[in-house]
Amino acid sequence: MVRCLERLAGAYHDVHERCPALPRGDEKPGAVHAARVTLAEAARIALGNGLNMIGETPRERI
Repeated sequence: MVRCLERLAGAYHDVHERCPALPRGDEKPGAVHAARVTLAEAARIALGNGLNMIGETPRERI
């Protein structure tokens, strides 16, 4: 389970580095940004639930 959580966190980090949820510079927010925010929330929930399953308390913010 721990390895799966590490892989999920790493995969999300890679996506976030390449495709940030917030627009850059003067770019206007669009549907793609909303989808990325939804993806971030899904990753947060999955990681939080996984950490709870192994007996760890997830942090509010990483």
